[in-house]
Amino acid sequence: MHDALNPRRLRYFRTVADAGSMTGAARRLNVAQPALSYHVAEIEAAVGLTLLERRRDGVRLTVAGEVFYRHSGIITEAVDAALRDLGALARGEGSNRRIRFAIFPSLAEGLIPSIARAIGDVMPGTETAFREAPSARACALIDRGDVDFAIHLAAEDEACEPLWREDLLFVQSRTPDFAEGPVPLAEVLAHPLVLPSAGNPLRARIEAAAQALGMPVRVAVEIDGWASRRGAILAGLGPSVAGAHALRAQASTFEGRPDALGVRQIVSPRLTRQIGLRIRKGAEEGTVELVRAALRTAGDRLGLSAANA
Repeated sequence: MHDALNPRRLRYFRTVADAGSMTGAARRLNVAQPALSYHVAEIEAAVGLTLLERRRDGVRLTVAGEVFYRHSGIITEAVDAALRDLGALARGEGSNRRIRFAIFPSLAEGLIPSIARAIGDVMPGTETAFREAPSARACALIDRGDVDFAIHLAAEDEACEPLWREDLLFVQSRTPDFAEGPVPLAEVLAHPLVLPSAGNPLRARIEAAAQALGMPVRVAVEIDGWASRRGAILAGLGPSVAGAHALRAQASTFEGRPDALGVRQIVSPRLTRQIGLRIRKGAEEGTVELVRAALRTAGDRLGLSAANA
């Protein structure tokens, strides 16, 4: 079957179909007609179906040929796009390219260096610019065209491109009676929590999970921004919930005491949040595909789970 998907043979087949005859296609391609007939016959042998009806006045696609013609166009367009992008890399065209990102703060510290390195790998010489912005602000920047890509916390039903799914963990000041191991969500909700203000995607995720359990969310104090919430936890104002990556990225900065915070996996149910990608309208498709590849690499390096995993 792989012989049928040879890009050169696909182009031969499509030219024959477009020209309506072997003779016309041979002229367009500057290929001998017997060679062209041979390649088309090899495709038909590989797929086990007749794709062209041979007639005195030329050729016509069969039903199977119509299907193969449609898919062959997708394949050849993808191959052409890949060759264009790789050619641009080989010519160093990334040196004139600038890509702007907005990233929500709790993920930014670890993710920005990883993205910058991955962009450098796939688009050498490309300039990258990063802004830390809460999710709503990041999406507004995209809508205004001020950034090219926004990485943000996304509601489960939000129309965006899903990137990763991150575990949410229970975080509290590590006291002598701190209990290790998983903690049921119901037990988490029994505490007055240090949480972001209403409308924040993290807060909304916790409230939705609490509603599913038929429990209220008790708020000790509202604080936007993970660094300030971390300080409040250490000051004894209450426990909180935070993304696993934010905790890993900042583990060495907890007032010089990596063990000052106690972190536990939330279970029954496991609590996660979705990280999504929004792309500026009109962004060049070749650049978009290369950025997607760089983001996959960056996420893998950081141990972020793919959204569909």
